[in-house]
Amino acid sequence: MNRINIKHKSAIWCILLIAGILAYVIDSPVLLFVYCTMLWVLISLGAKFSFFTEVSFILLFSYLQAVMRKVFGNISGSTLAWAGVRTPFYFAEMTLAIMSFLLILLWFVWFTKLIEREKAIYQIDTGLTNITGSVFLIISVVLVLLVFPSFPSLATFSSGTRARNEAVPYGLVLLALMICALTFDLAKKRKAYYIVYALISFWILGHGERVEILGFLSYAALKALNAGDSFGKKDIQRNKKIMIFLGGAAAVILSMWIGLARSGVHSTIAPRMMFYNLIVQGTCGDVVYCFNCAIDMWKNGNGLYGYTYLDYLVQLVPGLASDYALPQILIRDYGTMGGALFFSEPMANFGMVGVVVFNVEFCVVMNMILKKTAQYRAWIWIPVVTEIFRTCWYGRSGWILAVFVEIPILYFGCKYFLNRCIINSCGRRHARKFAIGDKTRNE
Repeated sequence: MNRINIKHKSAIWCILLIAGILAYVIDSPVLLFVYCTMLWVLISLGAKFSFFTEVSFILLFSYLQAVMRKVFGNISGSTLAWAGVRTPFYFAEMTLAIMSFLLILLWFVWFTKLIEREKAIYQIDTGLTNITGSVFLIISVVLVLLVFPSFPSLATFSSGTRARNEAVPYGLVLLALMICALTFDLAKKRKAYYIVYALISFWILGHGERVEILGFLSYAALKALNAGDSFGKKDIQRNKKIMIFLGGAAAVILSMWIGLARSGVHSTIAPRMMFYNLIVQGTCGDVVYCFNCAIDMWKNGNGLYGYTYLDYLVQLVPGLASDYALPQILIRDYGTMGGALFFSEPMANFGMVGVVVFNVEFCVVMNMILKKTAQYRAWIWIPVVTEIFRTCWYGRSGWILAVFVEIPILYFGCKYFLNRCIINSCGRRHARKFAIGDKTRNE
């Protein structure tokens, strides 16, 4: 698709828009899903191994839950079964949300430098020096142990039980994985780092949590696939890609199994059920139902008109509880299981117009973050990717704290505070071992 000139791409995009309108009028769930899948394929061809390819796939997979609910009726395993029972099933609105997102994202992929800028951001070294990276990993391990102080026993792992210290904010896990991601550039020469990554991943998965690890592995894969020669020669790259894909498939299957175990149905798993269990995911169905409830809220005249965005201010204060978050409102008013699909917040606040505006705004903001190829932007991009599943299934407020508080403290603390303190105490020659530096300091 990259070889097609702008004029032809414009014509194709307009044809796709008209085709989408016709498919929506025909109102066949299968046809609509095929159409959305075609849009995702076009996005994938243009973006290849990209954050945006993954976001669009997660949302398309979420839409699949709604399509199956529409086509086959009641599907057990998630609260999406309540759509049409406790609330009306708003399949048309769900369709408009995903179609508008895919069309808008495709436009950005074809007609802006969004993907080129994303590829470039993975090439930037985060600049951590050896000792700083080791300290960061130690901090990550400590944070994870604070949240999950018990050893993940076989019984806990097989049952998918969530066993965390409720007295400690769960956000520390997000911070720990974000800090781990900052050390990836050092891991190229210090293979022991991978052992730490594996142990942290095992520890979190062993306590029944999946979303954060999948986001962490997403960043690891995108960094490796887009880092070019810095991760090896071309003949080695092919083997690395195979390993990444196999590892990704194993992580998805393991996460699926944990989800089934957590729902208490692991003992009924049989080979003939594996395909069904792969495409019908409880958490995904739950958050789709949350979006259904957000639609119902707006349809019944209970729109929030920006009320939930106050939560973004509260999120800037670590550990502070918020009554403004949409997931909490949906739990209170609709008895949902928590979470809020990507489109839920704009829907609850401003209806379908808000969803379309939000889809545009999301692409614009991502393009702005990636616009300047600089080390600090590379740091900011890390929490955006590591929290990709949380963004798609729980809303964007999760990485507000990371982008506006945690990353600035870590970056400027390392770059200026550590540098100045160590320079004053050790001199410039020895100070290079500690804080942020350029790529030559990592050699």
